[in-house]
Amino acid sequence: MVYIEYTDNDGNGGTCGASVISSNVLLTAAHCVFLNATIEVILGHVKIKDGAKHPIKKKLVHPEFFMYNRTKHLNNDIALLYVSPKMNITPISIIKPSQQVGHLEHLY
Repeated sequence: MVYIEYTDNDGNGGTCGASVISSNVLLTAAHCVFLNATIEVILGHVKIKDGAKHPIKKKLVHPEFFMYNRTKHLNNDIALLYVSPKMNITPISIIKPSQQVGHLEHLY
């Protein structure tokens, strides 16, 4: 898990989380990064102030992301952040379509 902090030109901002999916790519919510804001990625420590900062090299927001629609839902709320230098951290495991997860009906 990675900590994301964002701030716009007016000083407004917030925090979000992201998952490491490779040594230089993070998966996060588009609503955290779609604004023209300064984004800081911090990882590697339980205390944010002691973590390592990684600059964003590229930001890719889902092309059909729309912050607010008639139903107040966030559609296509997904984004990728490319960081440099590479992170020295183990990425999450992503299940392949051929792998079975099992039955999850009991969760609903």
